[in-house]
Amino acid sequence: MHEASIVSGVLHTAMQATPAGTVLRRVWVRIGVLTGVSADAMHFYFDALQPGQAELEVVVEPLRAACLDCGKRWVFPEPTWSCPIAASGL
Repeated sequence: MHEASIVSGVLHTAMQATPAGTVLRRVWVRIGVLTGVSADAMHFYFDALQPGQAELEVVVEPLRAACLDCGKRWVFPEPTWSCPIAASGL
């Protein structure tokens, strides 16, 4: 449910940044995979707070990590807490 307050803040900021006499058409938001924020819920609240006026585009950023044991860098599309190489013993 915290998506409602996040979307409210995003809309407020977007409207303040929109020059007078122009129409807000699209809002882009990037969220990290570890935030626990639901893109679907953000779309729902965005449409509820300003029906049909603008579109919301949400990009979920993957988790970027570096293993302290093997030094390899990884990009994970979902949360994980172990290195695929170090955890396997290779």
